[in-house]
Amino acid sequence: MTLFLFDAAARVTHGHDFTCDDDFYDRLSRRYSVILLVIFTILVSTKQYVGEPIACFCPAHFTGTHVEYANNICWISNTYFVPFERILPKYPQADTEHYIYFYQYVPFILMGQALLFYFPSLVWSSLNSKSGYDIGMLVTQSRHIDTYTSDIREKSIRHLAKYIDRVLEYQKQKHLEYIETFKGLKLKKFFNLITFMILNNHLSMSNHLLISFLFSKVLYLCNAFGQLYLLNFFLLNDYDMYGFRVLKNLFVGDNENWAITPRFPRVTWCNFAVRNMADNIHEYTVQCSLPINLFNEKIFLIIWFWLYFTTLCTLFGFLYWICSLFYPKLYENHLLRYLRSMKRIHLHHAHMYSNGHSVIGHSNNHFSKTLTSNIDLERIWNMKVSTNLKTKIISNDDQRSSTTALTHTDEILFTDFTMKYLGRDGILVLYIINKNSNEVITGELVSVLWDLYRARNR
Repeated sequence: MTLFLFDAAARVTHGHDFTCDDDFYDRLSRRYSVILLVIFTILVSTKQYVGEPIACFCPAHFTGTHVEYANNICWISNTYFVPFERILPKYPQADTEHYIYFYQYVPFILMGQALLFYFPSLVWSSLNSKSGYDIGMLVTQSRHIDTYTSDIREKSIRHLAKYIDRVLEYQKQKHLEYIETFKGLKLKKFFNLITFMILNNHLSMSNHLLISFLFSKVLYLCNAFGQLYLLNFFLLNDYDMYGFRVLKNLFVGDNENWAITPRFPRVTWCNFAVRNMADNIHEYTVQCSLPINLFNEKIFLIIWFWLYFTTLCTLFGFLYWICSLFYPKLYENHLLRYLRSMKRIHLHHAHMYSNGHSVIGHSNNHFSKTLTSNIDLERIWNMKVSTNLKTKIISNDDQRSSTTALTHTDEILFTDFTMKYLGRDGILVLYIINKNSNEVITGELVSVLWDLYRARNR
């Protein structure tokens, strides 16, 4: 079992590193959490199967084999916990003791937790492979681009951009086919409306990759919250937060029992019977120490704090991606910055006056239209500026500043490039590449995609 765990840890740490198709928040769960849990599983398994997990205080007449038998039978059977301040009952009842059922299965519990952390990544890998994108290939190639010579680097960038371009065009055609298919079906009015809303969104293309990505994010989030809740309930269901209770015990100076939980008692009781040759049955009650529980309680305390940290990070990552993918101003500014740095768009000056307001109206896509002639200024003044803002314009140069804006032609192209060509699937792909490579490579990819789009729409 230990060799299997070492092999699993090696696969997680090395085998998946070269196909990073996610972000840090996902890797916190599917890689670092899995590694931590596998290490703990190996430690607990070694203690159980190599060391002595239990030691029972047996009667004086027990020989060495009797003691060994008592230890073994008490380990595989269910011991029970009775506090020393309470009288030990002759026949234990459910209301006077706590049976301990699970300490033999701690390695399997830890492995189950590790599998739950890894499961969302399997779902994401399976779903994104059906979107048309090979995210792993894109990330792997983009990571190695900086090691190439200038000629090979340029060819690699163009190759990746053309690959993304082909997938985007394929998605667009499939989306149009779906629309035609559903239009021909006679479905119930409500279902037809929902289908139309899903397929005919303002992106005019498929969102398969986006939906798959957010679904995996929800799985990561549910797993983190669920495991934290279950572990907290399992460790100490009398309190809201086990870890905070431990910190409180430390602060009040309870250094001896700061991490004790009834789930991992260090001293338990065990009842067993021995039948001799005369068919006489002798019943024994022995007191047993479980040194492995001292180890288990510290491990689960570390896991509790790790789960709390992972839950907060996963929640933050989920909200970050929601804002990044559904707030147009954010991804528009990112794309615009890349295109400006690669000199793919033409900028000129729009005038700003001392009152802080531009005489240029804003378009629906958050970009200012630029008109500089006196005739245009007068026309905009009369059409756009409300009467309460019509103050005297001072034309002195020291009271007028200038800023850059998109030309009208580039503004229209940029809007179509962002919303109709890339869509959220394309934007998501660029975000993932950026998270796993660097800004320069992402900017070069965006510039080549822009060139391909402009050449197609001349």
